[in-house]
Amino acid sequence: MCHVAAENAAENIIIKSMAMAIDSHLYSSRLEEFAEEKASWTTLYPIFYYNSALFPGSRLALHLFEPRYKLMMKRVVDTTRSFAYVPNFTNYSAQVGDIALIADLRNVEFLADGRCLLDAVILKRMKIVEHYVEDGTQGLHYCRVKEYNDDAVVGDALSMAQDLQTTAVTLLTAYLEMDPNRRRAIEEEHGPMPRNHPENLSLWLTAISAIPDRDRFALLSSKDTIDRLRRCISSLESMLQRSRQNALGAFNSLFSQSGSLDSLPATGVSSVQSLMEQITSVLLGRRQRSGSFEEDDDEVPGLMSDADSSDEEEDDMVEGVVPSDSEETAPHLTSDDSSLP
Repeated sequence: MCHVAAENAAENIIIKSMAMAIDSHLYSSRLEEFAEEKASWTTLYPIFYYNSALFPGSRLALHLFEPRYKLMMKRVVDTTRSFAYVPNFTNYSAQVGDIALIADLRNVEFLADGRCLLDAVILKRMKIVEHYVEDGTQGLHYCRVKEYNDDAVVGDALSMAQDLQTTAVTLLTAYLEMDPNRRRAIEEEHGPMPRNHPENLSLWLTAISAIPDRDRFALLSSKDTIDRLRRCISSLESMLQRSRQNALGAFNSLFSQSGSLDSLPATGVSSVQSLMEQITSVLLGRRQRSGSFEEDDDEVPGLMSDADSSDEEEDDMVEGVVPSDSEETAPHLTSDDSSLP
């Protein structure tokens, strides 16, 4: 069986040169007709299964040594350089209507024993319209897919989506400013934040937010941009509040030990300084609105007192940015595929 689908076959340079020499205008015209027809085709991809939901922009690193996946890589590396990553939490089998994520190869290394190390980036969501297992491949699955996008956001809904997008970006910016290393870690794992596109932004925010994996999978399958943005905003608010609480707790602890701001250690102080700037801004804003600068004993929303801070855990990491030894839940997959069927 030929493993290269016609729509994915590379262009034959010799035939192209002959056709251009005979009638370049006719060749160009036929090429345009073919491009229009091809746009309506579904596309065939080999499948790699895993039990974690990834999102467009996310990085994927794999060490493949199962025979079917070694075969998959030999086939795609010289053709499409892409495959379908299919999140599956049950039986590692695709169904019509499932979501497939198209992974684009960036770096591939074949070892002497046939194993494969690869880095890929998730490009987009697609919907499976056909699925089968190829005979003689020790279980290599294939699927045909078609485009899958959110429902169009128009009219009043568009204005609402833009407002939610602004709110989400504001919360994320405040969260990133709490720790100078967060932005770099997130962008290494999930790519830069998409701008001016509510659907893409909502998917990217879902990838980095502290949302349970099964809920993230539901949001991956959803076509509701506004609902996804609302869920991300709720998660970002919780993440920001926890981060502020832990930074204030760290500040209280350091200040109680050192006795003055000048003697605080340089390491990690940036997040505390950022927190204190936010506290000052909130307090000044509140007092200016009240028309006076009298003392205000109310607690700053989202902040905890020194009596509460000692019982809090350390600041949670952004879900989806995890240490290399956290293999079970890491969307950046570095573990072997021996546990996969």
